[in-house]
Amino acid sequence: MLLRSNTENFNFLGFVIVVALVFSMFSRFLSSFSIYAAIFVFLSIVFISFLNNFKFTFNKYSIFVVLFVLNVIISYYFADYKYNVRGEIFLLLGSVVIYLLTTFLSQAQKKFMINVSVFMGLWLSIYIFAFNLSSVNFLKASMSTSCVTTYVCFLLVSFSLSFAFWNDQAKVYKFLPYILFCAILLTKLLIPITIACLVFAGSIFFLKKHKIKNIFSLSFALFSVLPCYWLFKTNFFNSKIFMWKTALFVIEDNFLIGVGFNNYKTVSRAYGLIQDIDISNIDNIFLQVLCENGIFGFVFFILILVTFFYYSIRKIKENRDFYFAIFVASISFLLYNFFNSSAFISSNMLLFFSILAMPVRQVKNIKVRKRKINSHILILLFVPFIFALGRFVYAKEQYNKGIYYLATAKYPVAQELFINSVCKDSLNPETFARLGDIYFYKYQNTKKRIFLELAISLYSRSLNLNNYNSNYCYQLAWLYSFYGKKDHVKKYIDKAILMDPFNFLYYENYNTLISLGVANDV
Repeated sequence: MLLRSNTENFNFLGFVIVVALVFSMFSRFLSSFSIYAAIFVFLSIVFISFLNNFKFTFNKYSIFVVLFVLNVIISYYFADYKYNVRGEIFLLLGSVVIYLLTTFLSQAQKKFMINVSVFMGLWLSIYIFAFNLSSVNFLKASMSTSCVTTYVCFLLVSFSLSFAFWNDQAKVYKFLPYILFCAILLTKLLIPITIACLVFAGSIFFLKKHKIKNIFSLSFALFSVLPCYWLFKTNFFNSKIFMWKTALFVIEDNFLIGVGFNNYKTVSRAYGLIQDIDISNIDNIFLQVLCENGIFGFVFFILILVTFFYYSIRKIKENRDFYFAIFVASISFLLYNFFNSSAFISSNMLLFFSILAMPVRQVKNIKVRKRKINSHILILLFVPFIFALGRFVYAKEQYNKGIYYLATAKYPVAQELFINSVCKDSLNPETFARLGDIYFYKYQNTKKRIFLELAISLYSRSLNLNNYNSNYCYQLAWLYSFYGKKDHVKKYIDKAILMDPFNFLYYENYNTLISLGVANDV
Protein backbone atom coordinates (compact mmCIF):
# COMPACT_ATOMS: atom_id res chain seq x y z
CA MET A 1 0.00 0.00 0.00
CA LEU A 2 1.01 3.58 -0.52
CA LEU A 3 1.06 4.74 3.08
CA ARG A 4 2.59 2.60 5.80
CA SER A 5 4.50 3.58 8.92
CA ASN A 6 5.24 2.31 12.40
CA THR A 7 3.58 5.31 14.02
CA GLU A 8 0.32 5.71 12.14
CA ASN A 9 -1.31 3.78 9.36
CA PHE A 10 -3.03 5.73 6.60
CA ASN A 11 -3.79 2.82 4.29
CA PHE A 12 -7.50 3.63 4.66
CA LEU A 13 -7.04 6.87 2.67
CA GLY A 14 -8.64 5.43 -0.46
CA PHE A 15 -11.34 3.84 1.68
CA VAL A 16 -12.23 7.25 3.11
CA ILE A 17 -12.87 8.61 -0.39
CA VAL A 18 -14.95 5.57 -1.32
CA VAL A 19 -17.08 6.02 1.81
CA ALA A 20 -17.64 9.65 0.85
CA LEU A 21 -18.75 8.60 -2.64
CA VAL A 22 -21.16 6.00 -1.28
CA PHE A 23 -22.60 8.45 1.25
CA SER A 24 -23.06 11.06 -1.45
CA MET A 25 -25.07 8.62 -3.56
CA PHE A 26 -27.57 8.14 -0.74
CA SER A 27 -27.53 11.76 0.44
CA ARG A 28 -30.83 12.37 -1.35
CA PHE A 29 -32.48 10.05 1.15
CA LEU A 30 -30.83 11.67 4.18
CA SER A 31 -30.27 15.17 5.48
CA SER A 32 -28.09 16.44 2.64
CA PHE A 33 -26.54 19.27 4.63
CA SER A 34 -25.59 16.83 7.38
CA ILE A 35 -23.91 14.64 4.79
CA TYR A 36 -21.97 17.57 3.32
CA ALA A 37 -20.80 18.65 6.76
CA ALA A 38 -19.81 15.10 7.74
CA ILE A 39 -17.86 14.58 4.54
CA PHE A 40 -16.05 17.89 4.88
CA VAL A 41 -15.12 17.44 8.55
CA PHE A 42 -14.05 13.81 8.19
CA LEU A 43 -11.93 14.38 5.11
CA SER A 44 -10.41 17.55 6.55
CA ILE A 45 -9.23 15.66 9.63
CA VAL A 46 -7.72 12.88 7.53
CA PHE A 47 -6.14 15.32 5.08
CA ILE A 48 -4.53 17.56 7.71
CA SER A 49 -3.36 14.51 9.68
CA PHE A 50 -1.80 13.20 6.48
CA LEU A 51 0.07 16.46 5.87
CA ASN A 52 1.15 16.41 9.50
CA ASN A 53 2.99 13.10 9.07
CA PHE A 54 4.50 12.96 5.61
CA LYS A 55 6.70 15.01 3.33
CA PHE A 56 5.52 15.66 -0.19
CA THR A 57 6.02 17.93 -3.17
CA PHE A 58 2.90 19.95 -3.89
CA ASN A 59 1.94 19.86 -7.56
CA LYS A 60 1.77 23.43 -8.80
CA TYR A 61 -1.29 22.68 -10.96
CA SER A 62 -3.34 21.81 -7.87
CA ILE A 63 -3.34 25.50 -7.03
CA PHE A 64 -6.09 26.03 -9.62
CA VAL A 65 -8.60 23.98 -7.64
CA VAL A 66 -7.67 25.88 -4.45
CA LEU A 67 -8.14 29.22 -6.23
CA PHE A 68 -11.49 28.01 -7.58
CA VAL A 69 -12.68 27.32 -4.02
CA LEU A 70 -11.46 30.70 -2.77
CA ASN A 71 -13.37 32.39 -5.58
CA VAL A 72 -16.50 30.42 -4.67
CA ILE A 73 -16.20 31.48 -1.02
CA ILE A 74 -15.90 35.12 -2.11
CA SER A 75 -19.02 34.78 -4.27
CA TYR A 76 -20.80 33.27 -1.24
CA TYR A 77 -20.44 36.51 0.72
CA PHE A 78 -22.09 38.44 -2.11
CA ALA A 79 -24.93 35.94 -2.63
CA ASP A 80 -28.51 36.99 -1.87
CA TYR A 81 -29.44 33.63 -0.37
CA LYS A 82 -26.62 32.56 1.93
CA TYR A 83 -28.50 29.71 3.58
CA ASN A 84 -28.90 27.85 0.28
CA VAL A 85 -25.37 28.59 -0.85
CA ARG A 86 -23.79 27.59 2.46
CA GLY A 87 -24.69 23.91 2.10
CA GLU A 88 -23.28 23.88 -1.41
CA ILE A 89 -20.06 25.51 -0.19
CA PHE A 90 -19.50 22.59 2.19
CA LEU A 91 -20.16 20.16 -0.65
CA LEU A 92 -17.57 21.91 -2.83
CA LEU A 93 -15.01 21.94 0.00
CA GLY A 94 -15.55 18.22 0.49
CA SER A 95 -15.08 17.67 -3.25
CA VAL A 96 -11.85 19.67 -3.27
CA VAL A 97 -10.53 17.72 -0.27
CA ILE A 98 -11.28 14.53 -2.23
CA TYR A 99 -9.44 16.01 -5.22
CA LEU A 100 -6.35 16.72 -3.11
CA LEU A 101 -6.52 13.36 -1.33
CA THR A 102 -6.80 11.48 -4.63
CA THR A 103 -3.56 13.04 -5.86
CA PHE A 104 -1.74 11.27 -2.99
CA LEU A 105 -2.98 7.79 -3.92
CA SER A 106 -1.02 5.11 -5.73
CA GLN A 107 -2.11 3.73 -9.09
CA ALA A 108 -3.54 0.61 -7.40
CA GLN A 109 -5.62 2.68 -4.97
CA LYS A 110 -6.93 4.84 -7.80
CA LYS A 111 -8.01 1.70 -9.63
CA PHE A 112 -9.78 0.55 -6.48
CA MET A 113 -11.70 3.85 -6.36
CA ILE A 114 -12.71 3.48 -10.00
CA ASN A 115 -13.70 -0.12 -9.35
CA VAL A 116 -16.05 0.91 -6.54
CA SER A 117 -17.55 3.68 -8.71
CA VAL A 118 -18.27 1.17 -11.47
CA PHE A 119 -20.02 -1.19 -9.05
CA MET A 120 -22.04 1.72 -7.68
CA GLY A 121 -23.12 2.26 -11.29
CA LEU A 122 -24.02 -1.42 -11.42
CA TRP A 123 -26.23 -0.93 -8.35
CA LEU A 124 -28.00 1.92 -10.17
CA SER A 125 -28.43 -0.37 -13.17
CA ILE A 126 -30.16 -2.99 -11.02
CA TYR A 127 -32.44 -0.25 -9.69
CA ILE A 128 -33.33 0.86 -13.24
CA PHE A 129 -33.89 -2.75 -14.38
CA ALA A 130 -36.16 -3.42 -11.38
CA PHE A 131 -38.18 -0.27 -12.02
CA ASN A 132 -38.80 -1.13 -15.67
CA LEU A 133 -39.64 -4.77 -14.92
CA SER A 134 -42.16 -3.74 -12.25
CA SER A 135 -43.93 -1.30 -14.60
CA VAL A 136 -47.17 -2.37 -16.24
CA ASN A 137 -46.32 -0.65 -19.53
CA PHE A 138 -42.60 -1.15 -20.17
CA LEU A 139 -42.37 1.29 -23.09
CA LYS A 140 -44.15 4.13 -21.30
CA ALA A 141 -42.52 3.59 -17.89
CA SER A 142 -40.50 6.59 -16.77
CA MET A 143 -38.89 7.46 -13.47
CA SER A 144 -39.07 10.88 -11.86
CA THR A 145 -37.29 13.31 -14.19
CA SER A 146 -35.20 14.93 -11.46
CA CYS A 147 -34.21 11.51 -10.12
CA VAL A 148 -33.23 9.93 -13.42
CA THR A 149 -31.32 12.95 -14.77
CA THR A 150 -29.24 12.96 -11.59
CA TYR A 151 -28.50 9.26 -11.50
CA VAL A 152 -28.00 8.78 -15.23
CA CYS A 153 -25.06 11.21 -15.06
CA PHE A 154 -23.35 9.00 -12.46
CA LEU A 155 -24.33 5.92 -14.47
CA LEU A 156 -22.88 7.35 -17.69
CA VAL A 157 -19.56 8.15 -16.00
CA SER A 158 -19.47 4.68 -14.40
CA PHE A 159 -20.12 3.15 -17.81
CA SER A 160 -17.17 5.08 -19.28
CA LEU A 161 -14.92 4.08 -16.36
CA SER A 162 -15.83 0.40 -16.74
CA PHE A 163 -13.67 0.22 -19.87
CA ALA A 164 -10.59 0.66 -17.66
CA PHE A 165 -11.03 -3.02 -16.72
CA TRP A 166 -12.32 -4.29 -20.07
CA ASN A 167 -9.09 -6.12 -20.90
CA ASP A 168 -8.72 -7.44 -17.34
CA GLN A 169 -8.38 -11.20 -16.89
CA ALA A 170 -11.47 -11.38 -14.66
CA LYS A 171 -14.42 -12.20 -16.91
CA VAL A 172 -16.93 -10.23 -14.84
CA TYR A 173 -15.36 -6.97 -16.04
CA LYS A 174 -15.94 -7.87 -19.68
CA PHE A 175 -19.72 -7.86 -19.20
CA LEU A 176 -20.03 -4.74 -17.03
CA PRO A 177 -20.01 -2.22 -19.95
CA TYR A 178 -22.86 -4.11 -21.63
CA ILE A 179 -24.96 -4.18 -18.44
CA LEU A 180 -24.40 -0.48 -17.80
CA PHE A 181 -25.12 0.34 -21.45
CA CYS A 182 -28.46 -1.51 -21.30
CA ALA A 183 -29.36 0.40 -18.13
CA ILE A 184 -28.67 3.70 -19.92
CA LEU A 185 -30.92 2.58 -22.78
CA LEU A 186 -33.70 1.83 -20.27
CA THR A 187 -33.63 5.42 -18.98
CA LYS A 188 -35.03 6.40 -22.41
CA LEU A 189 -33.10 9.69 -22.27
CA LEU A 190 -31.70 10.58 -25.68
CA ILE A 191 -28.63 12.63 -24.66
CA PRO A 192 -27.02 9.93 -22.43
CA ILE A 193 -27.91 7.23 -24.97
CA THR A 194 -26.14 9.21 -27.71
CA ILE A 195 -23.06 9.75 -25.54
CA ALA A 196 -23.01 6.09 -24.44
CA CYS A 197 -23.06 4.95 -28.08
CA LEU A 198 -20.15 7.22 -28.92
CA VAL A 199 -18.20 6.03 -25.85
CA PHE A 200 -18.78 2.41 -26.86
CA ALA A 201 -17.66 3.15 -30.43
CA GLY A 202 -14.48 4.89 -29.29
CA SER A 203 -13.63 2.26 -26.66
CA ILE A 204 -14.00 -0.61 -29.12
CA PHE A 205 -11.84 1.20 -31.65
CA PHE A 206 -9.00 2.13 -29.27
CA LEU A 207 -9.02 -0.73 -26.74
CA LYS A 208 -9.98 -3.87 -28.65
CA LYS A 209 -7.76 -5.88 -31.00
CA HIS A 210 -10.41 -7.84 -32.92
CA LYS A 211 -10.17 -7.90 -36.68
CA ILE A 212 -13.75 -6.70 -37.08
CA LYS A 213 -13.53 -4.04 -34.36
CA ASN A 214 -13.96 -1.30 -36.99
CA ILE A 215 -17.35 -2.72 -37.96
CA PHE A 216 -18.59 -2.79 -34.35
CA SER A 217 -17.21 0.67 -33.71
CA LEU A 218 -18.92 2.07 -36.79
CA SER A 219 -22.19 0.35 -35.85
CA PHE A 220 -22.34 2.08 -32.46
CA ALA A 221 -21.36 5.40 -34.04
CA LEU A 222 -24.19 5.10 -36.58
CA PHE A 223 -26.64 4.04 -33.87
CA SER A 224 -25.91 7.31 -32.05
CA VAL A 225 -27.36 9.20 -35.03
CA LEU A 226 -30.87 7.89 -34.25
CA PRO A 227 -31.36 9.61 -30.86
CA CYS A 228 -29.81 12.77 -32.34
CA TYR A 229 -32.45 12.71 -35.06
CA TRP A 230 -35.23 12.46 -32.46
CA LEU A 231 -33.72 15.33 -30.49
CA PHE A 232 -33.85 17.60 -33.53
CA LYS A 233 -37.46 16.59 -34.19
CA THR A 234 -38.52 17.67 -30.70
CA ASN A 235 -38.34 21.12 -29.13
CA PHE A 236 -35.25 20.12 -27.16
CA PHE A 237 -32.67 22.52 -28.56
CA ASN A 238 -35.09 25.47 -28.78
CA SER A 239 -35.84 25.25 -25.06
CA LYS A 240 -32.12 25.01 -24.25
CA ILE A 241 -31.43 28.16 -26.29
CA PHE A 242 -34.07 30.08 -24.29
CA MET A 243 -32.52 28.85 -21.04
CA TRP A 244 -29.04 29.88 -22.17
CA LYS A 245 -30.30 33.31 -23.22
CA THR A 246 -31.70 33.78 -19.71
CA ALA A 247 -28.32 32.79 -18.30
CA LEU A 248 -26.63 35.45 -20.43
CA PHE A 249 -28.81 38.14 -18.81
CA VAL A 250 -27.76 36.85 -15.37
CA ILE A 251 -24.10 36.87 -16.44
CA GLU A 252 -24.42 40.45 -17.66
CA ASP A 253 -25.53 41.59 -14.18
CA ASN A 254 -23.10 39.37 -12.22
CA PHE A 255 -20.06 39.13 -14.47
CA LEU A 256 -17.26 39.49 -11.90
CA ILE A 257 -18.47 37.66 -8.78
CA GLY A 258 -21.47 35.61 -9.91
CA VAL A 259 -24.66 34.87 -7.99
CA GLY A 260 -23.18 32.22 -5.68
CA PHE A 261 -22.23 28.59 -6.17
CA ASN A 262 -25.29 26.44 -7.04
CA ASN A 263 -27.47 29.51 -6.41
CA TYR A 264 -28.71 30.16 -9.95
CA LYS A 265 -32.13 28.64 -9.35
CA THR A 266 -32.95 31.24 -6.69
CA VAL A 267 -32.38 34.21 -9.03
CA SER A 268 -33.37 32.87 -12.46
CA ARG A 269 -37.11 33.46 -12.18
CA ALA A 270 -36.51 37.19 -12.05
CA TYR A 271 -34.96 36.91 -15.54
CA GLY A 272 -37.76 34.85 -17.12
CA LEU A 273 -38.10 35.17 -20.88
CA ILE A 274 -40.97 32.85 -21.74
CA GLN A 275 -43.77 31.24 -19.78
CA ASP A 276 -43.75 27.61 -20.91
CA ILE A 277 -40.04 26.90 -20.32
CA ASP A 278 -38.58 26.08 -16.92
CA ILE A 279 -35.57 28.38 -16.47
CA SER A 280 -34.73 27.43 -12.89
CA ASN A 281 -31.66 25.59 -14.26
CA ILE A 282 -29.13 26.61 -16.89
CA ASP A 283 -28.55 23.11 -18.29
CA ASN A 284 -25.00 23.97 -19.27
CA ILE A 285 -22.05 23.38 -16.94
CA PHE A 286 -19.89 26.14 -18.44
CA LEU A 287 -22.60 28.80 -18.32
CA GLN A 288 -23.48 27.66 -14.82
CA VAL A 289 -19.91 28.15 -13.59
CA LEU A 290 -19.76 31.56 -15.27
CA CYS A 291 -23.16 32.63 -13.82
CA GLU A 292 -22.52 31.43 -10.30
CA ASN A 293 -18.80 32.10 -9.86
CA GLY A 294 -18.09 34.98 -12.21
CA ILE A 295 -15.33 35.32 -14.77
CA PHE A 296 -12.51 34.49 -12.33
CA GLY A 297 -14.17 31.29 -11.15
CA PHE A 298 -14.81 30.32 -14.76
CA VAL A 299 -11.13 30.82 -15.67
CA PHE A 300 -9.96 28.71 -12.70
CA PHE A 301 -12.44 25.96 -13.62
CA ILE A 302 -11.17 25.89 -17.21
CA LEU A 303 -7.58 25.71 -15.93
CA ILE A 304 -8.53 22.68 -13.77
CA LEU A 305 -9.88 20.97 -16.89
CA VAL A 306 -6.82 21.94 -18.97
CA THR A 307 -4.55 20.47 -16.28
CA PHE A 308 -6.53 17.23 -16.31
CA PHE A 309 -6.46 16.85 -20.10
CA TYR A 310 -2.76 17.74 -20.24
CA TYR A 311 -1.81 14.99 -17.77
CA SER A 312 -4.29 12.47 -19.16
CA ILE A 313 -3.02 12.69 -22.73
CA ARG A 314 0.56 12.32 -21.48
CA LYS A 315 -0.24 9.26 -19.36
CA ILE A 316 -2.36 7.39 -21.89
CA LYS A 317 0.96 6.13 -23.30
CA GLU A 318 1.88 4.64 -19.89
CA ASN A 319 -1.41 2.84 -19.22
CA ARG A 320 -3.77 3.13 -22.15
CA ASP A 321 -6.72 1.20 -20.70
CA PHE A 322 -6.86 3.12 -17.40
CA TYR A 323 -6.18 6.67 -18.57
CA PHE A 324 -8.22 6.36 -21.76
CA ALA A 325 -11.23 5.37 -19.61
CA ILE A 326 -10.54 8.33 -17.29
CA PHE A 327 -10.27 10.66 -20.28
CA VAL A 328 -13.52 9.39 -21.85
CA ALA A 329 -15.37 9.52 -18.49
CA SER A 330 -14.56 13.22 -18.11
CA ILE A 331 -15.64 13.92 -21.69
CA SER A 332 -18.91 12.03 -21.05
CA PHE A 333 -19.53 14.05 -17.90
CA LEU A 334 -18.91 17.38 -19.62
CA LEU A 335 -20.95 16.46 -22.71
CA TYR A 336 -23.92 15.32 -20.65
CA ASN A 337 -23.83 18.42 -18.48
CA PHE A 338 -23.50 20.65 -21.51
CA PHE A 339 -27.25 20.02 -21.87
CA ASN A 340 -28.18 19.32 -18.22
CA SER A 341 -27.68 20.68 -14.70
CA SER A 342 -26.51 17.54 -12.90
CA ALA A 343 -22.84 18.43 -12.46
CA PHE A 344 -22.88 19.99 -9.00
CA ILE A 345 -25.00 17.40 -7.21
CA SER A 346 -23.26 15.54 -4.38
CA SER A 347 -22.68 12.11 -5.96
CA ASN A 348 -21.79 13.44 -9.43
CA MET A 349 -19.61 16.23 -8.12
CA LEU A 350 -17.51 14.06 -5.79
CA LEU A 351 -16.97 11.48 -8.54
CA PHE A 352 -16.06 14.17 -11.08
CA PHE A 353 -13.47 15.84 -8.84
CA SER A 354 -11.90 12.48 -7.99
CA ILE A 355 -11.61 11.74 -11.73
CA LEU A 356 -10.01 15.12 -12.39
CA ALA A 357 -7.32 14.27 -9.83
CA MET A 358 -6.52 10.80 -11.23
CA PRO A 359 -3.64 11.82 -13.55
CA VAL A 360 -2.14 14.28 -11.01
CA ARG A 361 0.46 13.09 -8.48
CA GLN A 362 1.60 14.89 -5.33
CA VAL A 363 4.09 12.32 -4.07
CA LYS A 364 6.81 10.25 -5.71
CA ASN A 365 8.67 8.85 -2.72
CA ILE A 366 6.98 9.32 0.63
CA LYS A 367 9.35 9.64 3.57
CA VAL A 368 7.98 9.09 7.04
CA ARG A 369 8.80 11.93 9.41
CA LYS A 370 8.24 12.62 13.05
CA ARG A 371 4.80 14.03 13.72
CA LYS A 372 4.55 17.71 14.40
CA ILE A 373 1.31 17.26 16.35
CA ASN A 374 -0.17 14.08 17.74
CA SER A 375 -3.17 13.14 15.59
CA HIS A 376 -5.41 12.72 18.64
CA ILE A 377 -4.63 16.30 19.66
CA LEU A 378 -5.22 17.40 16.08
CA ILE A 379 -8.66 15.83 16.06
CA LEU A 380 -9.49 17.48 19.40
CA LEU A 381 -8.62 20.82 17.82
CA PHE A 382 -11.40 20.17 15.34
CA VAL A 383 -14.06 19.67 18.03
CA PRO A 384 -15.09 23.37 18.14
CA PHE A 385 -15.37 23.35 14.36
CA ILE A 386 -17.52 20.22 14.43
CA PHE A 387 -19.68 21.79 17.15
CA ALA A 388 -20.18 24.90 14.99
CA LEU A 389 -21.35 22.73 12.08
CA GLY A 390 -23.53 20.73 14.45
CA ARG A 391 -25.50 23.87 15.31
CA PHE A 392 -26.65 24.18 11.70
CA VAL A 393 -27.57 20.50 11.51
CA TYR A 394 -29.55 20.79 14.76
CA ALA A 395 -31.27 23.94 13.47
CA LYS A 396 -32.39 22.13 10.34
CA GLU A 397 -33.78 19.23 12.37
CA GLN A 398 -35.73 21.67 14.56
CA TYR A 399 -37.06 23.41 11.45
CA ASN A 400 -38.22 20.11 9.92
CA LYS A 401 -40.04 19.19 13.15
CA GLY A 402 -41.60 22.67 13.23
CA ILE A 403 -42.98 22.17 9.71
CA TYR A 404 -44.64 18.95 10.83
CA TYR A 405 -46.34 20.57 13.84
CA LEU A 406 -47.32 23.60 11.75
CA ALA A 407 -49.02 21.31 9.23
CA THR A 408 -50.95 19.62 12.06
CA ALA A 409 -52.05 23.04 13.46
CA LYS A 410 -50.06 22.61 16.69
CA TYR A 411 -48.89 26.22 16.57
CA PRO A 412 -47.36 26.66 20.08
CA VAL A 413 -45.09 23.62 19.60
CA ALA A 414 -44.18 24.72 16.07
CA GLN A 415 -43.39 28.23 17.30
CA GLU A 416 -41.02 26.92 19.98
CA LEU A 417 -39.23 24.68 17.46
CA PHE A 418 -38.83 27.53 14.94
CA ILE A 419 -37.44 29.83 17.65
CA ASN A 420 -34.92 27.13 18.62
CA SER A 421 -33.96 26.82 14.97
CA VAL A 422 -33.45 30.58 14.64
CA CYS A 423 -31.23 30.63 17.75
CA LYS A 424 -28.91 28.04 16.18
CA ASP A 425 -29.09 29.35 12.61
CA SER A 426 -30.18 32.91 11.85
CA LEU A 427 -29.59 32.65 8.08
CA ASN A 428 -32.52 30.42 7.09
CA PRO A 429 -35.21 32.68 5.57
CA GLU A 430 -37.84 29.94 5.61
CA THR A 431 -37.71 29.72 9.41
CA PHE A 432 -38.54 33.42 9.76
CA ALA A 433 -41.32 33.07 7.18
CA ARG A 434 -42.94 30.17 9.05
CA LEU A 435 -42.73 32.11 12.30
CA GLY A 436 -44.45 34.96 10.47
CA ASP A 437 -47.26 32.57 9.50
CA ILE A 438 -47.74 31.60 13.15
CA TYR A 439 -47.92 35.23 14.31
CA PHE A 440 -50.39 36.01 11.54
CA TYR A 441 -52.53 33.13 12.78
CA LYS A 442 -52.39 34.67 16.27
CA TYR A 443 -53.45 38.01 14.79
CA GLN A 444 -56.47 36.42 13.14
CA ASN A 445 -57.55 34.91 16.46
CA THR A 446 -56.88 37.90 18.72
CA LYS A 447 -56.94 40.91 16.31
CA LYS A 448 -53.93 42.30 18.21
CA ARG A 449 -51.84 44.43 15.85
CA ILE A 450 -48.65 43.54 17.68
CA PHE A 451 -48.84 40.04 16.17
CA LEU A 452 -49.38 41.51 12.70
CA GLU A 453 -46.35 43.76 13.18
CA LEU A 454 -44.26 40.76 14.23
CA ALA A 455 -45.42 38.81 11.15
CA ILE A 456 -44.45 41.74 8.88
CA SER A 457 -41.06 42.04 10.62
CA LEU A 458 -40.34 38.32 10.22
CA TYR A 459 -41.31 38.24 6.54
CA SER A 460 -39.17 41.34 5.96
CA ARG A 461 -36.25 39.48 7.53
CA SER A 462 -36.89 36.54 5.19
CA LEU A 463 -36.88 38.87 2.20
CA ASN A 464 -33.59 40.42 3.33
CA LEU A 465 -32.03 36.96 3.47
CA ASN A 466 -33.40 35.95 0.07
CA ASN A 467 -34.02 38.97 -2.16
CA TYR A 468 -35.21 36.83 -5.07
CA ASN A 469 -38.15 35.07 -3.40
CA SER A 470 -41.30 36.52 -4.95
CA ASN A 471 -43.55 34.67 -2.49
CA TYR A 472 -42.14 36.69 0.42
CA CYS A 473 -43.09 39.90 -1.41
CA TYR A 474 -46.54 38.51 -2.13
CA GLN A 475 -47.10 37.59 1.52
CA LEU A 476 -45.86 41.00 2.65
CA ALA A 477 -48.39 42.62 0.32
CA TRP A 478 -51.20 40.70 2.06
CA LEU A 479 -49.87 41.51 5.53
CA TYR A 480 -49.65 45.22 4.73
CA SER A 481 -53.22 45.09 3.34
CA PHE A 482 -54.37 44.07 6.83
CA TYR A 483 -52.16 46.76 8.32
CA GLY A 484 -53.74 49.39 6.07
CA LYS A 485 -50.64 50.66 4.27
CA LYS A 486 -51.73 50.86 0.64
CA ASP A 487 -48.40 52.18 -0.67
CA HIS A 488 -46.55 49.21 0.83
CA VAL A 489 -49.13 46.82 -0.62
CA LYS A 490 -48.54 48.14 -4.16
CA LYS A 491 -44.77 48.16 -3.67
CA TYR A 492 -44.57 44.49 -2.72
CA ILE A 493 -47.13 43.06 -5.14
CA ASP A 494 -45.42 44.94 -7.99
CA LYS A 495 -42.09 43.56 -6.82
CA ALA A 496 -43.50 40.01 -6.69
CA ILE A 497 -44.76 40.32 -10.28
CA LEU A 498 -41.41 41.71 -11.41
CA MET A 499 -39.62 38.73 -9.86
CA ASP A 500 -42.03 36.09 -11.17
CA PRO A 501 -43.90 37.55 -14.16
CA PHE A 502 -45.61 34.26 -15.04
CA ASN A 503 -47.26 33.60 -11.67
CA PHE A 504 -50.92 34.31 -12.45
CA LEU A 505 -51.89 34.14 -8.79
CA TYR A 506 -50.28 37.55 -8.36
CA TYR A 507 -52.31 39.08 -11.20
CA GLU A 508 -55.46 37.38 -9.96
CA ASN A 509 -55.28 39.07 -6.54
CA TYR A 510 -53.71 42.33 -7.67
CA ASN A 511 -56.91 44.43 -7.66
CA THR A 512 -58.05 42.84 -4.40
CA LEU A 513 -54.82 43.79 -2.69
CA ILE A 514 -54.75 47.33 -4.09
CA SER A 515 -58.34 48.10 -3.16
CA LEU A 516 -57.93 46.59 0.35
CA GLY A 517 -61.64 45.90 0.30
CA VAL A 518 -61.82 42.12 0.34
CA ALA A 519 -58.54 41.51 2.16
CA ASN A 520 -60.14 41.36 5.61
CA ASP A 521 -62.34 38.45 4.51
CA VAL A 522 -59.36 36.22 3.67
